[in-house]
Amino acid sequence: MKTPIRVSPEDARAMVLAQLRSHNYKGKTSELAEWTGLPSSVVRRAALYLASRQQVVAVLLPGRGKGEYLFHLQQLDLFEDTPQKVSLLQRIKRWFQ
Repeated sequence: MKTPIRVSPEDARAMVLAQLRSHNYKGKTSELAEWTGLPSSVVRRAALYLASRQQVVAVLLPGRGKGEYLFHLQQLDLFEDTPQKVSLLQRIKRWFQ
């Protein structure tokens, strides 16, 4: 029997978003579970939370049990890869580190 993976909700959401970005901005619950290594129930809860915040679009696909969702990234994060502006005080602190 596998030992359960403990991950915080924030980390699970970040993992789901990262995998959606790296796999053409869409994925099913089962695919996201495979890519992240998390149980599908954790992936479903994390992605549905993101859907409630309008970061992801969730489409319920027909299936057994609770069904499977297809998640699409709603809007790309334009500021994800851009470096943050550093204030003059922060630059001076870095010089002395």
